[in-house]
Amino acid sequence: WSESRAKDGNDDGLIDWGDFSAKVSRHLTVGEILQWDSRRRPDSGSEIERELIALATQYDFITEAWGGPLGVTSGYRPEPINYEVGGKPGSFHTKGMALDIYPVGESCSVFHKWLSRRWSGGLGDGCNLGFVHIDIRDEGRFHPRADARPCCTWGY
Repeated sequence: WSESRAKDGNDDGLIDWGDFSAKVSRHLTVGEILQWDSRRRPDSGSEIERELIALATQYDFITEAWGGPLGVTSGYRPEPINYEVGGKPGSFHTKGMALDIYPVGESCSVFHKWLSRRWSGGLGDGCNLGFVHIDIRDEGRFHPRADARPCCTWGY
């Protein structure tokens, strides 16, 4: 395992946020981040886009270290959509800094426990709802050696 910038799959380095099949990183598509909703598209070159790319890179590190596929139940949500879905105002999802993820075909609780020793950002236990929330607040990132602690934790 080595930390390197994830490839977004585009030769020019630009992401087509209108193409749900476009890669944001090795393991994450535009569709997954936007939940196949074109109203969620960030502006190119924006701070939100930069945060989404940084988050996608961390998602890749987690996916590769976990060794199995991860699904996404929630990604970027502009404030009006965040309100629509009952999200907390000012959520890290509205800043492009959060994903709700789950291990495909594996125990969410086992995944949460595994990740809690490797994640330094915000970590929410939503396993009773089928997901684990990760966010990159306080420069949160994945640590492959199981030597990290989340900056904050909570349950849903």
